[in-house]
Amino acid sequence: MQINSRQTYVEVEQGGKTLKNEAAATKNEPATTESLQQINKKQLNAAILQGAVDQSNKSSSSIKDQPLALVLKTALQGINDALKEIEPTQSLQQSYESEIDFSPEATAERIVTFSTNFFSAYQDQHPELDPQQARDTFADLMLEGVKQGVGEAKDILKALSVLEGDVEQDIDKTMSFILDGFEKFRNPEPTVESEVTEGNVV
Repeated sequence: MQINSRQTYVEVEQGGKTLKNEAAATKNEPATTESLQQINKKQLNAAILQGAVDQSNKSSSSIKDQPLALVLKTALQGINDALKEIEPTQSLQQSYESEIDFSPEATAERIVTFSTNFFSAYQDQHPELDPQQARDTFADLMLEGVKQGVGEAKDILKALSVLEGDVEQDIDKTMSFILDGFEKFRNPEPTVESEVTEGNVV
């Protein structure tokens, strides 16, 4: 991995080819806190990319064959970043490695399920919110993290020249399923118990 001093980018060696992931800083522009953070994020992306390449080599598969595996990993990391105030109770690595179905629907369901597991802890830390407000603000927070993660996955896949055709369509489908999942979370179907209770109200 190498950082060029004139134009900031991260280089990753893969199969004899050098991939360049450019950061926001431009030539001759003084380094700022924001640009340094962007460089660090690019370095993290490069590390994720290299890890995914190593993992795919071990399993005789490639990122091109399983791009949604990368989407899942970066989305879960985005969720983790969004939940800094809550101590995670489940390992991101466990959640990533324990699954093998990377279809758009399965990937989306895993992301929504993983994130909504933290809702009770979020409610405990925000007693000032009524139940619906808590659901809405929590869903917004989770979606922010998911979109950040999916965007980073797209950047990595674009650097590999595989963000096209079925790959891009599968990512779009995954995002659509994620949005549907959070919409259902915001407006859960009433349970049988609640329906009976409401029916008994005079």
